[in-house]
Formats: sequence, C-alpha cells, structure tokens
Amino acid sequence: MKRFALAAGVLLLLTHNALAQSRAHPQDLFLSPWRPPTGQRCEVLNKPVPSPAAVFDTVGLYPMMTDLKAGSVVLAFAPPDTNWREDYGPRPDSMAVVETTAPDTVSLLIREALLRALKRPVPVPFLVRIDLMEHPLLQVAPALVCRPTVRSPADMQSLKAALRSVGGGSHRALLRFVVRPDGAVTAIRVSTPSDDPQFDYVALTAVSLLRFSPGLLNRVPIPVLVQFPVEVR
Repeated sequence: MKRFALAAGVLLLLTHNALAQSRAHPQDLFLSPWRPPTGQRCEVLNKPVPSPAAVFDTVGLYPMMTDLKAGSVVLAFAPPDTNWREDYGPRPDSMAVVETTAPDTVSLLIREALLRALKRPVPVPFLVRIDLMEHPLLQVAPALVCRPTVRSPADMQSLKAALRSVGGGSHRALLRFVVRPDGAVTAIRVSTPSDDPQFDYVALTAVSLLRFSPGLLNRVPIPVLVQFPVEVR
C-alpha cells in the first residue's frame, strides 16, 4: 500500500544583525485579543529587536505627535525586499497598520512619520505600538510569524489521490512556490524533479489548486516563499 509524505517549509530569509533584545511579547502590544486561524502554526520570531531609540529618531518624532488626539496605533514593520519579483504579487507594505483606536487619517500620519524617522536600515521585522498621550509612548516587540497551511483536509486528500493515479513506484519531487496574501499559489515550479516527468507534472497541477491560509506577519497577510516536498512510496 502506498504511503504519502507531504511537508511544507517556509523560507524566512532574515538576518541576525540587531542591537538589543526587546522584552515585550507581540501579544502584549496588540489592542485586542487574537488567535491564529485553526490549524495554523504561529511563533514569536527569535531574533533580537533594536530598542525604539536605536531604530527611530524619537527626538524628532515625538514633537510631531503632541497635537494629535489620544489613541493607540499598532503597526507591523517589515524590511523592504529588494529581490521581490512581480510574479509574487503586490510588494508587502514595509509599515502596515495592524490596529488603531485613532482615526484613519491619524494612523496614516503616524505611519509616514515613523518611516521618515527611521535612523538606519533594520534587517528584522518587528511590531510597533504608539500610544498617544501627553507624552507619546513608543514600544517595539519581536514579530509574530504564522506559517501558511493548507486550508482544507479535503484538498490534501485530492492531492494524494492525484499523485496515486500516476503509479510506477516511489517518486519524490521538491516544489517551490509563493503563497499569496489571499491564499492562492503562484510562481510555482519544480525545484528538484523526480525521476518521472509525469509525476512532476501531476504534482505541479495538483499543488497549484491548493488553497492556503496565508502566511501572517504580525497578523498581516504576506506573500511567503515555500518549499514543498511531495513524495509517494
């Protein structure tokens, strides 16, 4: 009886260069309780996060916020990806608003102010929260990362059935694709072919039909590059 081994690994190309470790947990900075989608694995990125003063010019930033109405804004920072390809989909926003209790116009003003106040390139993603009060408070925390997962067990059963239809013994191929923010698969190709071109073709066709819960960075859907081994024995 044939057995199937299917796995997916997310390639998060992040460097280790940073200044100081933030003690805050991302869930402490969110404005509302949140749980990941059912079956989706999430974890706090184990990368040092620079202190707010090391990342932003707070001396110039805080005075710009003294006249804004009270409120809180949570934003997700992601390093700009210079190797982004258009077939991956829209380029991720480097500073996306996650939650806010301030008016949208104020949130966008804060987003632009933070981008202008960046003092140096930061190679790791992180979470930012600003509380507007008499003395604005700026906090940072490590990024919360959720890996893409196939939404429906039925989709996996369909994939297994398609691979079983090929026959001819054991095969193994490594596919590479991007899971877009809407959960669709794009830019799919065979990274390491099997010994059977028909198996590779069927695997490509079947995997391209899968629907994923997209990868999340600080609760924001993002495109994620995935290596997807497909094996039948």
